Amino acid sequence: MAVQNSILVLNPGSSSRKYAFYEDGVEILTLHFEPEEGEFVCTVEKNGTKDKTSVKMKKINDAIGLVPEILEDNGVKIDSSLMIAVRLVGPTDYFAENHLVDDEFMKKLEGVADIAPLHVPVTLAEIKDAREIFENVRMVAISDSRFHRTQPETQEYYAIPRKTADEFGVKRFGYHGISVSAAVRKMQSEDLLPSRAVVCHIGSGASITAVKDGKSWGNSMGVTPLDGIMMATRAGSIDPSALLVLQRELGLKPLELEKYLNKECGLKGVAGDDDLRNVQKLAEDGDKEAQFALELYKQKIVEGIARMAAVLGGIDAVVFTATIGERATDMRAAIIEGISFLGFEADEGKNALGLDGKQVADVAAEGGKPILIVKTNEATEIALQAGLM
Repeated sequence: MAVQNSILVLNPGSSSRKYAFYEDGVEILTLHFEPEEGEFVCTVEKNGTKDKTSVKMKKINDAIGLVPEILEDNGVKIDSSLMIAVRLVGPTDYFAENHLVDDEFMKKLEGVADIAPLHVPVTLAEIKDAREIFENVRMVAISDSRFHRTQPETQEYYAIPRKTADEFGVKRFGYHGISVSAAVRKMQSEDLLPSRAVVCHIGSGASITAVKDGKSWGNSMGVTPLDGIMMATRAGSIDPSALLVLQRELGLKPLELEKYLNKECGLKGVAGDDDLRNVQKLAEDGDKEAQFALELYKQKIVEGIARMAAVLGGIDAVVFTATIGERATDMRAAIIEGISFLGFEADEGKNALGLDGKQVADVAAEGGKPILIVKTNEATEIALQAGLM
């Protein structure tokens, strides 16, 4: 088919690559590259059907090079009308806005690679490869922090001199803004968005966002996505002095320490596995560390919700989104029980059903405060924002 007003969305992760192609605002197909049993596979989803095949790649970075051929094989012809939009996770005020990807942008992105060495280099490499493969195609970067620009300064700044914070970009920029923005847009479209909502994006990465009248009022993440609640492999918030102890006792260099906190902690560090489903199975089999990990994980999320309720001066609804938030029935139930003091109670049957094929579901007990599950779609949100640039 001939492409008109077409957008290719790039969403690079640390171990996978996701792509989505849109035409006139409609999703045509998605591609998901990931390692599986010693090889790389690509799942193509089109017209509601999925087709998974093995692909020849030496490393995950090679995925972008296969995209044009796969698009063509699925009837998509690339021409000059194509726009590429890439999800950008990067610190500093500059990267908390959407930008045209040009030489100035690339120079600035290279300049912050040392601030977030486990996030920026992945995106940087993906953009460089895409610029070579899709020569002369207009490319834009959609900030994962932009949604949080509306948060009050008291949520943005740490208790350090503001001059220092501004000069070196040591502030709470917040992340998962694209996902939260998508959830807010979905709730608004169904007239379900209350004045004060706390949105829990709980996936491999996880964060809690305070939303007031549809705008971000605070996010649990900070300078980078490492800050905040406990995650699959990230430690979340930790006493800075504890970092010095870890660095000394484990004999780690600064970059090694950052990698340790990002890749070897969280559920993986406490329970030995970063997949919540596996940890739950271990706990059911009597594994004490897994049981403790689940309780700790739940408690950190409960504390995060309570903090954001305080930021909002009250809470009218709690919202769950992303993989775990949408699918993990037992964990969601445990979290809701943990925030019962805020006036929330789930209907056990509704919670067990979850989304049940819907985009939004309220699993609250009858007459209780709304407990919403919202299916997020970051790719669509990226395409929508890119189309406005």
